[in-house]
Amino acid sequence: MSTIPLDTAPPGVDVDTWVNGAPARPAAGDLWLLSWDGHGLGLGVIASRHDGFVLVWPVSLPGDPVAPPAVQVDDTPLGVPLFPWPSRETGIGDALLHRRLGPLLAPEAMGATADAFEDGTPPPLPFAPTPPPQGADAADTYSRQLIDTWERICFIQWPAPDAAETIYTDALRAAGLAPSEVADLLNLPTDQAVAIFLGQAPVTPEQASTLEGAAQAEPGLLRAPMLDAAARKLIDPGRKAQVLAVSGHRNVSESQARDLVASQFALAARSNANADARLDAVFARLLADH
Repeated sequence: MSTIPLDTAPPGVDVDTWVNGAPARPAAGDLWLLSWDGHGLGLGVIASRHDGFVLVWPVSLPGDPVAPPAVQVDDTPLGVPLFPWPSRETGIGDALLHRRLGPLLAPEAMGATADAFEDGTPPPLPFAPTPPPQGADAADTYSRQLIDTWERICFIQWPAPDAAETIYTDALRAAGLAPSEVADLLNLPTDQAVAIFLGQAPVTPEQASTLEGAAQAEPGLLRAPMLDAAARKLIDPGRKAQVLAVSGHRNVSESQARDLVASQFALAARSNANADARLDAVFARLLADH
């Protein structure tokens, strides 16, 4: 598989775009470079945006031995053809979003492609070329490695998964569940059920299991760490560079750096400054110490 450097463009890729990116909020259709602990993890194009996480299609570079079911996109912000994998859609936390590289696909084209894959019909995007017989083994090995790599990426989580959990509102809606049904299923007053439905209140493991059963979802798929004010600020990709600076300055992991900033932010919560100013002050203090 291609090495994914953070500050050196892969062969043939537009250097300015790779190194400087195209800053904007995460949105469907955008290509992102992912990282954790200062190491590039891969490329992904956002399929859909959710609270604290995104669903992405993994994206391969021209040097990778790709084959169908990858699709090919020739007009890309990197100046080289790229190969998204619609059938390998993966959920990742916002904390992994390192740098936006620009728009890759129209959301409408992604939706139509996803529908085609689900229906078993030809997608609007062309498939990647089928490799010659002598390249079939390399393509198969790469495909298996891609699955393993993105499974590992999926399990990188911050805040830690043992934090209080909420239920994904979008998943409940997609399953056709309304707040009134949540109230009935969990035997709760309406106001408490609405708070759970909107992701504003935590759920117990038993409540989560009940809702997963009603939504016919695999265990764990509807749950997400409950984000407090500090966590919501820190998973913003706009804070990634500051987090990595603290990680390097303190010689700690990215997860530990995020925990440290979050704890210091909580101690500074009595300040009269707004949340962003308080967070900037925490970063400045941690980078000035030692």
